[in-house]
Amino acid sequence: MRKGGAASGRASAPLNRPQAPPEEGPRIGFVQPNAFGLLFPASKVPFGGAEVRAITFARMLKESGAFQPLFEVNAERQGTQAKGVPGTFEIFTTPERAFAPSKPDAATLRAFERMKLQALVSLGANEVSHEMVLLGKALGLPTVVGLASDQSLGQAVYKGSGTPNEYNVPGFHVWEALVGADLVLAQTQWQQARLRRIANRPSRLVPNPIPTGWEDLPPGRSEGFDFDFLWIGRPYADKNPDLVFELARELPQASFRMVVDGGAAALSPWWRQRIPSNVILSDRLNGQGAVQSLMRASRAILNTSPLEGFPNLMLQGAMIGCPTLFLAVDPDGWASEHGCAASAFGRIDDLVRLLARARAEGPWLDAVANRARQRAEAFHTPAAVRRHLMAALGDLLQNDTRVGA
Repeated sequence: MRKGGAASGRASAPLNRPQAPPEEGPRIGFVQPNAFGLLFPASKVPFGGAEVRAITFARMLKESGAFQPLFEVNAERQGTQAKGVPGTFEIFTTPERAFAPSKPDAATLRAFERMKLQALVSLGANEVSHEMVLLGKALGLPTVVGLASDQSLGQAVYKGSGTPNEYNVPGFHVWEALVGADLVLAQTQWQQARLRRIANRPSRLVPNPIPTGWEDLPPGRSEGFDFDFLWIGRPYADKNPDLVFELARELPQASFRMVVDGGAAALSPWWRQRIPSNVILSDRLNGQGAVQSLMRASRAILNTSPLEGFPNLMLQGAMIGCPTLFLAVDPDGWASEHGCAASAFGRIDDLVRLLARARAEGPWLDAVANRARQRAEAFHTPAAVRRHLMAALGDLLQNDTRVGA
């Protein structure tokens, strides 16, 4: 039992934890397989918000000069370019392996040992972070799990749960990751309260940062809008891409721009043959500049997910002046308390009315956009978030569990 809190769940270290030279700072290993798609864009490996957040966190740590972030890359994704990203992060390769919850793979353990890490981090509570927790126990390293989507705290998550969540991950993986990690990072106060309720588990609140490359953008918008509503995401059922087409049919005068990983080929055959004429759909865009241009040309971002954590796209849009309209979610009260977004709170008819209002009432939408920018700059800048992140990691590495809310 560590002082002041619940047991960490970490076994006594079978290995002596390596110490990095003081002038270099602790070496922090990010276990984030799909970050490969961000580290090496030509690979076209799909990625999501957790990966964007992991890269942003790692850049913060590197720029602080107090930590050395590294990224694990699985051998099956190793190409000639996967030997390092000059000027960014050190990359280390682990062998292709099957998940073994009872006994971590020996070759994988050796790969991690060679990197002389002081801590392991994985954003997103799932089978990957569960495996990372097991590796940390075997190596005697502290582990950090960062919450992403609120689905990680849903009804499917309990000890021994075989019930899959929206990503088809059995709930026990999420549970073991959250209760076994030495530190859990929450994105929102709701996540903190929910984790305490279902697992009696404290956490540290580290707000989502404005992603790298978006923090200093001028908030200028197009004089006119090429599109009314912009939808960007992966074609998963939990993101509700099909709902966009239904909304387009309800609002034939509105224009919708969809950016879907995989393009039209990723959609169900039924919808591929019935894409409304007021929807323009494409595959994932190349680079942040293209996304920024599209946001500047759109009236608002449309989010049709039933669950989110704290969306990166909402922050990115806030920095450009493109506010977010939600079907269901309200991240930390951005809609209901702060007026920085708008939500239909799960009612599709209300979402139709919300989209119609956004088209008809420009001053209202501009006010929402201005409040979103102000809040992002007040609470989500890299400098503000870095202080929280570095304090959380510093406390962990000093074996001090000040991890309560």
